[in-house]
Amino acid sequence: MQRFAYTTDCIRANPRSVLRMSVFRKEVTFGTITKRCAGLPEFAEAMGFADMYELAEHPGVAFYRSRFERKACYYARIDGVKYIWCAQEQDADDAVPTGR
Repeated sequence: MQRFAYTTDCIRANPRSVLRMSVFRKEVTFGTITKRCAGLPEFAEAMGFADMYELAEHPGVAFYRSRFERKACYYARIDGVKYIWCAQEQDADDAVPTGR
């Protein structure tokens, strides 16, 4: 399964890229975000939440998947600010074997 690494937020990112990402989004569950996005517990603590479950239950939080700057991404919208995790390039060691 491909992992996604925290990349940026909508304040520091290119506004056009954020707009495109927001237009073509699909809502996802908290379970999907926890499986796909690396460092979510540390992110939640840095945002001032006791843990990632408190983050998930916050009324101003929603989770989405989309594309950001031509990469697959997931993002969390927390009180209007979008925090973005992008797909990482696979290393040769992580590549799926072709069977040859």
